[in-house]
This record gives sequence, structure tokens and C-alpha cells, in this order.
Amino acid sequence: MAWKAKNLQNVIFVGIISFMLIALLHNLQSKTSKFKTPFVIKYQNQSNFKTSNILFNQSNLRRKQNYSCHNIESIPFRNTDELHVMFIFHRAEPHGTLQRNFFRCVASIFEKTLKPFSKITCHIIGDFKSFQVAKDVFRDLRLYDLVKLEHHSNDALVEKARLLLRPLLQSLSIRRHHFSDPLFFISTVLHRLLPRNISKLILLDVDLIFKSDISGLFSLFDKFAGGQVIGIARENQPVYRHVFTEYRQRHPDTKIGEPPPEGITGVNSGVLLLDLDKLRCSDAYNSMFQPDHIPGLVRNYSIHANLGDQDFYTLIQLERPELLYLLPCGWNRQLCQWWRMDELKQVFDLFFACEEPVHVFHGNCKTNISSV
Repeated sequence: MAWKAKNLQNVIFVGIISFMLIALLHNLQSKTSKFKTPFVIKYQNQSNFKTSNILFNQSNLRRKQNYSCHNIESIPFRNTDELHVMFIFHRAEPHGTLQRNFFRCVASIFEKTLKPFSKITCHIIGDFKSFQVAKDVFRDLRLYDLVKLEHHSNDALVEKARLLLRPLLQSLSIRRHHFSDPLFFISTVLHRLLPRNISKLILLDVDLIFKSDISGLFSLFDKFAGGQVIGIARENQPVYRHVFTEYRQRHPDTKIGEPPPEGITGVNSGVLLLDLDKLRCSDAYNSMFQPDHIPGLVRNYSIHANLGDQDFYTLIQLERPELLYLLPCGWNRQLCQWWRMDELKQVFDLFFACEEPVHVFHGNCKTNISSV
């Protein structure tokens, strides 16, 4: 009897150990799945996009999302579509003027739009403290609970873009100049950084005042011809007449730096329409980032660059104008008159004129637009 009792104890002991091992294994699997699940959710739910979740390897991204560039056409804008608007709002905490401009710009957008606020996502590129300021602005305007806000850390975004931007930074960035910060070139590669569920994006300077519904600006995407990937307005001052002085002296018959309608004025990047889908698939655009391409253009045109991405888009206007859709001047009515001086006085008004209805005033070069 003692022998049988001992065997029974052994069987019970083995059973208990087996049960504990099975439970432990199940618990480990559950914990593993808990660690994996948030990553999968972040990747799949791209409406909650954060810069840290970018899958930067484009071939992997295309394979995972079954993305194809064959016969890509821009999908017509519909008034029910979600609007993606982006601002670069960086180092704003001690900068009162920047904060006031941002407040005024955002207020004007939402005052004029008939679009349901829930259909508008505002993307903010900048440091964490600036994003807190931006959130306070939306709270003060009673928009915080109505509009989607997305923060993109400037450091993380620039780090992701550093290799892509190297040709531009080496050729178009003046050391210690205001526009030498890589953030002022980030617009050129946003199609490589943002998730593919964002197909169209408008990037705005903060020194703007909207007088019309921003949906009207989005509707201009429908006017893009087949190869056009970026919407941008012409420059309203003879800036590039000055920038290309050396080239113009060597080529006295050039249209570069001449006023409209026949001249090539250069462009202003205060209002940018980016068709991200078409940019991702445009060999003509993406070839501009080959290491020797931009340096060659800088030498050829003897450009003295100092305006960040605007200089890059102006080079595109010279070399690949078919990539640009020129916005009506009323959607970026620049008010700066800094270049109304010296020998440029005689031609200034030819550049500055805009006879179209004004939808967006642009107070560039610190022009006061509080009364427009």
C-alpha cells in the first residue's frame, strides 16, 4: 500500500509540473504577442502616424503595401476627401511673432472653410515645445477637439532625410544662413517620408492669411497635367533677376529673371501643393537628387542660393518646367517689397502685379498683414 501511495504522489507531482510548464509557455506567448501587437497596429493604422513609425526602405514599403506606379493618375479631389495641411513650426516658444502669425493663419483657415473640421488634419513639423505651443493655439481657437493634429519631430524627420538631402544641402545651403537648416529643404523629400495613405499635401508658411476656403486650394490638384507633381506660385519680386545676375550677363537674351508673362521669374514656396503619389513615381523629379545633378545646375546657372527649397524649385522651373503647375497668383499674393530698390525699381511692378482675385495674402519678409 505504501508503494502504491508513493507512485500516486509521483504521478500527481509530474502532472502538476506539466501543468505549470504549459501555463508558463502560454504566458510567455501572450507577453510576446503584447510586444508585437502595438508595432503592427502603428504600421497598419497610419492615421496615427508618427515620425518614429516611418518605414523608410521604399522597396519594402512598396512590397508590403502592393504599391505600383504603373499608369498612376491623380485621383480627382472630392469635397468629402480628408485634407492634409502641414506647417513647419519650429523654435516657436520664445518667438512671439512666429506664434502670432501661426495663430492668425490657422484662425483664417478655419474661419473661411466650409469643410467639416474633422476632415482636416494639421501636421506640425518642429520641436516638442513648439508643438505644445501649436496645441495651445488650437485650444485658444476652440479647435483642439475638432481637428486632427499630428506632430513630426524635426530631429527625427531630418535624420531620416539626411542622405536624401545631401546633394541639396551641399550645393544650395549657405553655412550659418537662416535658410541653411535642413528643415528649409524638407519639403523636397516629404514624399519619401510620409505614409502612403497621404496622397496629397499642402505645405504652408505661417505668415499667411486666408480669404477663401482652403478647399478651393486643394481643388487645384485637379488642374495638374499628367507630369505635373508640384503646385507653386511664381515669385512676385525680381529676386531671381538678382540671383542669376552672372548668368544673365553671360546670356543677355535669356528669359531667366525677366518679368511675366514671358519671363521666367522663379517661384515662391510659401504655398506648396505636393501630389505625393505622383512625386513617389516621378523618375524625372527623383532624378534631380542624383549626387552630381544639383551641383552641375548650380555651376551652370551660377546661382547664389539663399532661400532653401525655393531655390531648388526655381531650378526645376528652369530645367524641368513640366513638373510644375504654376498656381494663380491670388493663391499666394506676396506682399513683400524689399526688392523695390536701386536698379530694380524700374521693373519691380512688372513682377509685383497680380490682377486676379486674392485668396491668400502672404506677409513674407515680415510684412505687416494684420489689416488685410
